[in-house]
Amino acid sequence: KRLYHYYPYRFLMAADFWVFVNMGQAILMSVPALNLYTHGTHVTVAHAMGTTIGINSMILLAAAFEFLPEGRRFGKGSRLLNPAFWSAQISLFFFWLTLNAAGLYKGFWQMKTTRGSYAALMSDMSPFFIVLLISGFFLMCSLAAIAIVLLRTWFSNFRVNADAGSTDK
Repeated sequence: KRLYHYYPYRFLMAADFWVFVNMGQAILMSVPALNLYTHGTHVTVAHAMGTTIGINSMILLAAAFEFLPEGRRFGKGSRLLNPAFWSAQISLFFFWLTLNAAGLYKGFWQMKTTRGSYAALMSDMSPFFIVLLISGFFLMCSLAAIAIVLLRTWFSNFRVNADAGSTDK
């Protein structure tokens, strides 16, 4: 709790959470009886996306915050960082959860002895895809807001340091 205000720490804690979740999912996916239902479905995609976005992106964002110049000022963007961070985590969780639910739905459909057409399956899965679209949109907006604050902070600090080093006579 002592370092929670520090954004690199916050993003590293988020990455740790996603490591834990995706390692648990990887272990479950490796069980042959469960793999029968999940192989080749959206569960595999959920694992890959959760790993890529949840772990790699959070580590990259932590590094980006850590490498900001000393004495950085977030300016107006500081009010946006906390809601954007939590929005990214929550929307990524729903993104991941929806992909898993869609994958399990398809896995159970594949195991049925009598099943309808693939088009009927995709039609039945449309609510999953709507939630996936909405959560993906919020995830994109949240990560974009964080990136914009980072870039504005970086360039404003760069410009201040460049102006301080100029020798106009």
